[in-house]
Amino acid sequence: MPKPERHFTDLPSGLAIEIRDRVLRVEGAGFVTRPMAEQALSPFLAAGPVPDSVLVDLRNVSGYEAACAEVAQSMLLRARGFGVRRIAFVANSSILRTAAEVIAQHLHAPLHTFESPEGAQSWLDSSAPGVVQHVVSDPTSRPTVRA
Repeated sequence: MPKPERHFTDLPSGLAIEIRDRVLRVEGAGFVTRPMAEQALSPFLAAGPVPDSVLVDLRNVSGYEAACAEVAQSMLLRARGFGVRRIAFVANSSILRTAAEVIAQHLHAPLHTFESPEGAQSWLDSSAPGVVQHVVSDPTSRPTVRA
């Protein structure tokens, strides 16, 4: 694997968001604050096209305010009601992935965690309306609740 130009702890803070192909994509870097998280998730909460899936990539996040967990929990709580079938969560930190899994299990959110964005995207791409999810064979995935 090629060495990155900058270490993730040196990246400027921010959350980039876009909705493409009915997937809300959130990519973080640096230190994330609650206002940043709320702003990033506003398209998800606003009226308009509802994404089928959400891909959250936090591999470049060096830290976050504790209040960000409340924002994430609120989004997970609303996800099924908004019609989201799958949420893929990518993070380098096993602690962060485990925390996401615990919250998702408690809220019965359709979330799986991944170490790689390729595994996450593959899982999201395998989703189709009316198709029952099979067990994911990607060794980097950590399934929680099947959608």
